[in-house]
Amino acid sequence: KNKDGIYSAEASTGAAMFKVVECELRIKKGKMTAHITLSGTGYDYLYMGTKEEAYVADPSEWIPYTVKNVLNNETGEIESKYVYEIPVCALDTPLKVASRSAKYVSQGKGEDAWINRTITISSEGIQKTGDLPTEPENPDSTDPTPIIPPVIDSGNNGGTTKPSGNDGKADEESKYE
Repeated sequence: KNKDGIYSAEASTGAAMFKVVECELRIKKGKMTAHITLSGTGYDYLYMGTKEEAYVADPSEWIPYTVKNVLNNETGEIESKYVYEIPVCALDTPLKVASRSAKYVSQGKGEDAWINRTITISSEGIQKTGDLPTEPENPDSTDPTPIIPPVIDSGNNGGTTKPSGNDGKADEESKYE
């Protein structure tokens, strides 16, 4: 099953306060990462290892969240969920993860802000949901900055990107004072 692509999978933690509500597994050249969405927004970082290791690790090794807005079908409201991208070495095996409680950090709890967890991603019922995005031409680049294509002037805007009309500045007024 080591085919490159994006898959939906089930992930369990055995902890009510650390619940994975969505797991997207990405396989690329035999390496797996999981984009896990937690039910709550109380954890600002994850760390692959124990809480003791996380506390002394360089913060650059901590895994930050990205925000994903999802529609709550029951309330009809948009909710923000935290998504973390974690490396996955094996399926059906508990992965050691430490989660950092933002609340405990604000209370000055130091090492106790980190909590030992496990995440197990099940191989059962995995469904392919898509293909990976195509790679840019320079695979050696480690710069995460997105490449923004140049704007091509099609001639429709007269070669300017400034909107026509008064932009609210007093340029015109000063000529006539």
